Formats: sequence, C-alpha cells, structure tokens
Amino acid sequence: MLRYSIKDIPNADPLKPKIMKLTYIGKDAFNINGTTIYSTLVIPLNKNFNELRALSDEKHVSLTKHYDQSHLLIIDEISLVSNRMLSFIDCRL
Repeated sequence: MLRYSIKDIPNADPLKPKIMKLTYIGKDAFNINGTTIYSTLVIPLNKNFNELRALSDEKHVSLTKHYDQSHLLIIDEISLVSNRMLSFIDCRL
C-alpha cells in the first residue's frame, strides 16, 4: 500500500528517493536495501564526538538536492540509536 501511495506524488522525479531507509549497522542496511545513518546524513563515526559539525555549503546543497523529494524516513533497529544520535539526526534533517 505504501509503495502505491508514494508513486502517486505529483511532480515527483522518479530518479530521486521517496523513502529513506536507514539503519545503525551496515549489515542491516544491506539486508533492507538501504544505507546507514552515518553515510546518509554525514555523521562522523567517532564515538567521542560531543557536537555535530556543520556541513560544508557544497555538501549541504548536494544532500538537499538528492533528498528534497523524500517523504518518509524509516529507521530500522531504532532501539540501537542513542538519544545523542537522534538529536544529530534531527539537526541534519
């Protein structure tokens, strides 16, 4: 049902993703045909980070153009995601 409703979005570019399927672990990303949170939202892998650094203007424009028609964000294995990571995801979106 979700597949059909997403297809019917007017003026949608068929080459841009409508659903972002993210996961915390790379192996799970492969299994759901998605990507990791880190790679998609450009969050550093270093566990000792205290604050999220701003993206360069070029990278920000690139991400915005690629995901501007995304209407749904699915995070698989959300129980593995910490509160800090959720706040970083919120900042990036």
